Amino acid sequence: GYISAHWHGDLPLALSYWVNMVLLTLATRLLLTGLGGLDWHRHPLTWAIAVTAIAVLVCLGIAVWQYVGVWRAAGRSRSGWGVVARVMVVIGCVEACFGMRTNAQLLTGMLQASAVQRSWNDFHVRVATDAHAIDATGTMGVGFADQVEQAFAGHAGIHLLRIASRGGSVNEGVDLHDFLHAHPDITVEADGICASACTLAYIGAAQRLATPRAWFGFHQMRSLLATRRSVDYETEQQDDF
Repeated sequence: GYISAHWHGDLPLALSYWVNMVLLTLATRLLLTGLGGLDWHRHPLTWAIAVTAIAVLVCLGIAVWQYVGVWRAAGRSRSGWGVVARVMVVIGCVEACFGMRTNAQLLTGMLQASAVQRSWNDFHVRVATDAHAIDATGTMGVGFADQVEQAFAGHAGIHLLRIASRGGSVNEGVDLHDFLHAHPDITVEADGICASACTLAYIGAAQRLATPRAWFGFHQMRSLLATRRSVDYETEQQDDF
């Protein structure tokens, strides 16, 4: 088959080099660039880690197949272009090594960010014991805003959100901010600490209250991931506010 023919160097050098190496390399780079541009903020980072790791391994396997096939085809061509092709393979291998180092650093950062994100799952959203409010407490992890929205959807007679949170995901704070902004009939009451992403949600309400034990903490938005897409996302959100 075609794949086997390239691997064994049986294809013409021009085909192996320009199609199987150059064009396919461009396609794999576009794939990795596309993955980096996806909005992972709305999902657990474990999905991002799994997808990225699989993509990197697939691209590594493709690179090995490309370079071995071109190297062998260059040896069989017995021409000056064969020497040039082998030089380009060596350069490509060196570049690939640096690329794998970058990918390893990216995955390490994602693993660290995922560990932080998992620690944000200590939140609770429930109807208050007096049945007059929705209590939302704990760190604002993935699903925090959705649970608040569902709680109000299931209890149409309640118009008070009592919140206490040290913060968490910027995306959750922005989502809750937008929900409260779209529902001016809901009053937000800070009851305890309301810091970081919690303040984003708090200022989205048309009516805001604070109990005597409430205190607020503001700081610059920060992304868990150091990727360009994540940093740009946080910058855009901060500029909007």
